[in-house]
Amino acid sequence: MDSLFVGRQPIYRVDVEVFAYELLFWNSNLNEAVFSNGDPASAQVLLNAFLDIGLNRMVGPHLAYFNATRDMLSSDHCALLPKDRIVLEVSEDEIPDRPLVESLSKLAAMGYTIALDDFTYAECFRPLLEVAHVEVVVR
Repeated sequence: MDSLFVGRQPIYRVDVEVFAYELLFWNSNLNEAVFSNGDPASAQVLLNAFLDIGLNRMVGPHLAYFNATRDMLSSDHCALLPKDRIVLEVSEDEIPDRPLVESLSKLAAMGYTIALDDFTYAECFRPLLEVAHVEVVVR
């Protein structure tokens, strides 16, 4: 059997209780991810978390934050995920253009929680702030 690698990083509340886990792509046991295209990496995390390992086994009763690429957000794939268990993270590298904002608005209207990953405010991100529910700030 091939080895499966998925990073699981806890996200804490202010009181240091685990609130959720961010699921991350790993392609080895070296505690790093090496990839050039986020689409297959994100797809692999979903496959591992849902089909191979199981979401309950990965995060228990907590939410799972998941890095969703622009292509995933604009397709119908995200709409297949359980909106009560998944938070869709938008990378700080994404350009907040009209197609991305429309995709996020559609998913938010369907009940999905949208998070902005590694967020630092700049005026160009204002349209994303209007559809996002969570700004994840890394310090």
